[in-house]
Amino acid sequence: QMSGTPIRVPTADPGVQSPAISRHPSSLLDRCAALVSGLVCLVISNVFAIIFIVIGAVNVDNCPVQPMIPIYLIVTGALAILNSALKYYVDWRTMQAKPYKYELPIAISVFFVISGLFGLVWLIFGMVWTFGANPGYETASPRYCDYWTYMVSYVNFIMLFALLAASCCCCVCTVAGATALAIGERERTQR
Repeated sequence: QMSGTPIRVPTADPGVQSPAISRHPSSLLDRCAALVSGLVCLVISNVFAIIFIVIGAVNVDNCPVQPMIPIYLIVTGALAILNSALKYYVDWRTMQAKPYKYELPIAISVFFVISGLFGLVWLIFGMVWTFGANPGYETASPRYCDYWTYMVSYVNFIMLFALLAASCCCCVCTVAGATALAIGERERTQR
């Protein structure tokens, strides 16, 4: 075959040829399917962020003991969705570009850095607000906070700490295992 000519694949009937197959199958249908499946994955991956936004927005006035807890949930959810959407956009642009030809715009890189720093500071404030609240769940109580608003924030931090502890354990185990393998290999080569 000459370069640039379409490839024809024979069908069961040797007298009938199938339509030409492009070397770059990027039809409108393929792109739409990729976009829709990407958006579905984006929504599924942001279920917790959507839950944060909904619970925070519904109960924005239902936590007088610490009114910033619902705001924390709303901002955290919105930031997570914004970061995911921007990450999806970057991945989509990278997929559309030629291999190794897409360069991340400076504005997007700066946004990711600022978003990361803001997220870290916001996380610290959220911990202070959540763990410092010590709420009551009766509406007549002066220390009232809606049960689900407080619990979603509280469980979020507990899960974060558990994930952090598990990550640290994995790192320690990996380093210990690699060290043991290196020591064993060194002893074997010295014999």
